[in-house]
Formats: sequence, structure tokens, C-alpha cells
Amino acid sequence: MGALPEACAVGGRNAGFSAIFLLFTALLASGAVAQSGSAAGGGAKLPEFEVATVKPSNMNGGGVRGPYAYPGGRVHIGYSPLRAMIQFAFDLQAFQIEGGPAWIGRDFYDVEAVAPETSPARELNPASPGMPLNSEQRLMLQALLVERFGLKYHFETREGRVCWLVRKGKQLKMTPAKDTTVAPTMVVTTYHDGVGNGEMVGRNTSMAWMAERLSRYLRVPVVDKTGIAGSYDFDVPAPEEAHADITNATLEGLEALGLKLKAERGAVRILVVDSVERPGSN
Repeated sequence: MGALPEACAVGGRNAGFSAIFLLFTALLASGAVAQSGSAAGGGAKLPEFEVATVKPSNMNGGGVRGPYAYPGGRVHIGYSPLRAMIQFAFDLQAFQIEGGPAWIGRDFYDVEAVAPETSPARELNPASPGMPLNSEQRLMLQALLVERFGLKYHFETREGRVCWLVRKGKQLKMTPAKDTTVAPTMVVTTYHDGVGNGEMVGRNTSMAWMAERLSRYLRVPVVDKTGIAGSYDFDVPAPEEAHADITNATLEGLEALGLKLKAERGAVRILVVDSVERPGSN
């Protein structure tokens, strides 16, 4: 297996990162209008939820973590700090968010919201409950963060390292997705104390979505340059080495599918938090 492209590497081979590597909860392409300046500035008015509550999470209770959409346009975000909710709302990765006080990454909140009756999101009736937020719901979440957290921000574009997800050869070892109504998933497990063995499994996974998941893990932008349309299912057996780390397992899995990463330089969009405040009671 080839080594991770140097410009794409983060912390070497990341051998200390083991256990289970879960890449899930697709965030669909945002379609959001580009913004500049603070969130409270000018520009087109963002759509808003009809009803929304924001409450501190009960860290001793159970529940689902992350953003999900349900029938009737309902949105649930569980056990998520503000920094994560900014990611959800603006379709960004953690490395694309800078600034703000420390609490935006350590105070956890639950959000329950419903889109207005006149909203297209209200007609959302996913075949698989718990689907990702759609573009309109992400814009509504942006408006909610401005209203409840007083979020003000600006965007900066900087040159940095990026990776292209490209085809390694002509032959792909993936099959068209059997069920395109389920939420996309991609799971890689690594071997450590009997947990996982480096398998890579994907269901209803598009190349654009795979690039986003890889970007989250590598902490550099990964751009789909495969030219491959559609969504796929795949099952990649465990690597030959008994104690494969997560980076090796992921790279070997990509190569087994007929894909690879190519290091490049490019523009990286950064959201800078200018000011924010804890929300009041609902």
C-alpha cells in the first residue's frame, strides 16, 4: 500500500488513534448562499424554524447525538456543543472553524425545532427517520444560532493543503447502492484489544459524501475529483497486518475500492467566530 500523501498527512500515521472509527450522518450539499461579514449583517433574510428550543444537554441521560431530520420537517440535534452546531449549519469541518470562547466546544446542548407549515422542509418525509439536515434546514439552523447564541462571524479564504479523491485505475470494486433511501454510512474499524479489525463498509455512499468523511478524519479538505456519479455499497476485508492503525486501514480500503488521495494546494474556507454568548432559557 502506498504511503499517505505528505501534504494530506496529519500527525504521521496516527498510530495512537485506534478503537472504532465511525464516519456517519451525511450532511448533504448545502446550497447555502455565500455570506460575508457578521451573521447579523446585510444580505438575504435566512429562513427560520417555526418553533425551536435550545436546552443544555442532560449528560447523564440517553439519546441520539448529532443532527437528524424527521418526518414533518422536525429537526433534532442532541448532545452537541455550539462549535459542532456551527459545523452542521454551515456544512464545514472542525478545522474550518476558528475563534470563540472555550465553552463553544465543551458546553453541550439539545435542539428541537420544526419548520414552518409553508416550508418545503415541512413536507420532508424521509423513508429512513434520522436522515441528515437538508439545505433549507441548515439555513434555518444558521438563523437559530444567530438568534439564540448571538453568533457573529466572518469568512476568510486561505491557501493550504488539500487532497483530491481520484480514481486509482479503471476498475472500481463497488456495487450500486441497493437502497438509496437509507442514510449514507461509511464505517472503518481498527484492531485494538479485540475491537475491530480494519474492515471498511459503506452503504448508499456517494463519492462526494466519502470525500467529506475523509476530510473530517484527515482534517484537511478532501475534494471529489473521481467523476463517479451515483451512490454505492462496498465491503472491504480487514488489512493483512494484525494491528493496522486507522490511517493505514482507511488508505488500504480506498485502494481496494480503486480510489486514492492526491496531494494538492488550494483554497481553504475558514469561518471565524467574532462573538457569541450563551443562550438564555427557552
